[in-house]
Amino acid sequence: MNEDGRQLVHLGFGVLIALGIFFLSREYAIMGGLALGLFGGFVLIDLVDRGYRVPVASAMVKNLERTGRMPGYGAVCFVLSALFCLIFFPVEYVVAGGAHPCGS
Repeated sequence: MNEDGRQLVHLGFGVLIALGIFFLSREYAIMGGLALGLFGGFVLIDLVDRGYRVPVASAMVKNLERTGRMPGYGAVCFVLSALFCLIFFPVEYVVAGGAHPCGS
């Protein structure tokens, strides 16, 4: 496991999600970006967990995932928390929280 790499991936995905929320309307960000992303993430996690080789996802799990956890556990928690925040808080707070290094 590469902790610096994990943190860099967290920062990168946090900024990408924040930019997506910023440029899309609230409804599109909830339905399109995060809900479909969550579903797609579950599919990828299931494929990797069953032993299939998924080009980018398998490499990320192999190199960045902590041992003893379900593959993609942190990613699922991250997307669920972004979806929760987007539903219950104003978009400006969600974008600022997602782009901040401590928020991702």
